[in-house]
Amino acid sequence: MLAAGVVVGLALWQRPRPPQGLTKAPAAVVAAAAVTRGRVAQSITLSGTLQPVQRVELSAQVPAKVSAVYVKEGDSVPAGAVLARFDEREMRANVDKAAAGIRAAAAQVTKARVGAEMTRSLADVRVDRAMDGIKAADAQVSGARAGAEVSEASAKAQVSQALSGIEAAEAAVLQAEKGAALSRQQADSDIATAQGGLAAAEADLKRATSGASVGSDAAAADVERARAGVATAEANLARVKAGARTSDVEAAEAQVKQARIGRDAAKRAVDDLTYLRKNGGVAGADLQQAQTQLDICNAQVDAAEAQLRGARAGASAEEVAAAEGQLREARAGLKQAEAGQGRSSVSAAEIEAARANVDRARTGLQSAEKAKAERYGLAEAQVRAARAAVEQARAGHGAAVSGLGVGKVRQAEVAAAQGNLAQAGGGLREAQVGRREAEVRAADLAAAQAGLLAAQADYRLAAEQIAKCQLVSPVAGQVTKLALHAGDAVMPGMPLAAVETKAAAELVCLVSGDQRAQLRAGQPARVKVDGSKREFTATVREVATSAEADGRTFRVRLLVAGDGLLPGARATCEVDVAVDDAALCVPLPAVQDVDGEAPHVFVTQAGRAVRRPVTLGLRSTATAQVVEGLAEGDLVVVSGAENLHDGSAVDTR
Repeated sequence: MLAAGVVVGLALWQRPRPPQGLTKAPAAVVAAAAVTRGRVAQSITLSGTLQPVQRVELSAQVPAKVSAVYVKEGDSVPAGAVLARFDEREMRANVDKAAAGIRAAAAQVTKARVGAEMTRSLADVRVDRAMDGIKAADAQVSGARAGAEVSEASAKAQVSQALSGIEAAEAAVLQAEKGAALSRQQADSDIATAQGGLAAAEADLKRATSGASVGSDAAAADVERARAGVATAEANLARVKAGARTSDVEAAEAQVKQARIGRDAAKRAVDDLTYLRKNGGVAGADLQQAQTQLDICNAQVDAAEAQLRGARAGASAEEVAAAEGQLREARAGLKQAEAGQGRSSVSAAEIEAARANVDRARTGLQSAEKAKAERYGLAEAQVRAARAAVEQARAGHGAAVSGLGVGKVRQAEVAAAQGNLAQAGGGLREAQVGRREAEVRAADLAAAQAGLLAAQADYRLAAEQIAKCQLVSPVAGQVTKLALHAGDAVMPGMPLAAVETKAAAELVCLVSGDQRAQLRAGQPARVKVDGSKREFTATVREVATSAEADGRTFRVRLLVAGDGLLPGARATCEVDVAVDDAALCVPLPAVQDVDGEAPHVFVTQAGRAVRRPVTLGLRSTATAQVVEGLAEGDLVVVSGAENLHDGSAVDTR
């Protein structure tokens, strides 16, 4: 039984509970008791009717050899007197063997429980890791798909932009070549005009120095030539001052607009890829390629803007000054030609004027040739810049086409990520196989626990055999028969003695098949007769092997010792079907989930309740045997455990 030192808990706290988070919850007040060793008797309750008994036949219950006989025929004996004793050495060996079997079975249970728990924990860890791997692989697939879509869309956009840039650059080349041709034509025209003026001035000088008279027809021709020169000079000056034509400026503006559109699209692509690069969506090669395309677009914008500035700026100051000088010279020549009409001789002043005209004409020719060289150079530079822009645009197109190949690489990365996802799924399936292995280990644990119960049953049976190694009279009376001597070998059921009595009765009960399986002749019992407060001792005398007429119940006879037992009275008895006199036991209220799959107790340690799984053995109405999980002296909670959990603060004052 339990030790006397049961610690009774104080009353529960009565003050209001403080708000959560401000202070710690008060310790639960509980009652606790120490785990001790004592007698645990598991019994079943039977009821029946008393019948009269005059003679009690005693027989052997185990095969054994008689070691001692304590009475002879005619002796009077009290109830419970030992008439003879049998050799119990073999039974003692069986008890020791059964005890060793219990220890081995308990060790097997411990091993199986540890293996089941470890296998389950490892399987759970592997499943969790596999789930994490699947999540990571799924994220990798999503990232790779997003990167592939962005790379493909970006590459297609860059190819489209590059094609537009090529078209704009080629149009700029055509425009530059047309401008260069016009510049060459104008420069050639200006030189031809200057050369004509020089030829006319030299002719005038020749006539003036030769003293030849100028006829009226020749003078008129000179005037017409001079007037044509003035008109040409005026038109040239107007063209130079007017600058480029509207169509040239509009073409240059369109080229600048197209180049800027391409540059903005390239910049957006760079920004998108920069964001994806920071989040691991694309590779660095994609970003570098987009940056190269942006540099090409910036160069195209610079070239187009330079061409637009040239178109808008028009002629330089030197070109305007040269055109104005040509106009002055042409007007002076016209004035001179008009003044020379009708004269027949040339004065020295006119000769000097002619010479001055020649000098001016030569200067104008030199200026025209210089302007031609500058115009040729500017036109060639514009053409070269436009052609360079075409080459840059074509290079950008090639890089964009290469970017389509990067999109294919991204598709390969998607396929690889999907392969990783499939592999992670395989890992999960393997981990789930580990869980099935844990279920097998749990079955092993159940088998080990069943083996422990079987070992305990063997132990109880062996212990009961020892109790049967003596011949006891259940009633008080006179020995009228004694058929045994020391050294005799006896067998179960062999009649050995008879006792005549007047102080006994027989309790006849009907039991179920499950109850019958637990009953055997010789088991002790306690009987209470209806209407009486006395308790009588009894012994199971006979257990029927065949069922009654109903096919469900079996007849059991118990011999009840005592006076005043009235035949026909109803009585109830408690039969001890299993007994352990040195069991490790706890009060039955201490066991939680006692009839469930996970019986456990709470052990108090350092002011905390520690949840401890236990394996139960025998059980009485007040006490349970603990086969595994506790040690003698452990302090277990016997009252107040309903609301505890592992780690709860407890007060056992």
